[in-house]
Amino acid sequence: VRMAQGIIERGRIFEALSSLPLHSKLVLLSVVLAMKNGSEITSGTLYTIYKELCELIGIEPLTDRRTSSLLSELNMLGVLDCELVSLGRYGRTRKVFLTLPLDEVVGVFEKDEVLSNMLGYVPASLKKQRNT
Repeated sequence: VRMAQGIIERGRIFEALSSLPLHSKLVLLSVVLAMKNGSEITSGTLYTIYKELCELIGIEPLTDRRTSSLLSELNMLGVLDCELVSLGRYGRTRKVFLTLPLDEVVGVFEKDEVLSNMLGYVPASLKKQRNT
């Protein structure tokens, strides 16, 4: 019974993630790429990666504020967990964590025609962080 429930749950996750709008998928893919490259995921880092992905597929990126609301939506869906962190006089940011198993989220993107070939992409912003 528990195995069956697990299979049903994975099916629901797949269905929910594959039915997300393109920009929400790009935000989620940005989280996946940052995680795969061992980077700390903040809202600023995420937006930089998101803009790179939009450029790669030739679409206009949404504003920082709009992607922030997409993060909140993914947080409400239970896909991501966002923690607001105060940086004192340097402002504040959100640290982002994936709440689902990484391999399951990657599996959803592997079946996506548009985004599957981006799974191996290493964002330029993360390459710069590694070299420093």
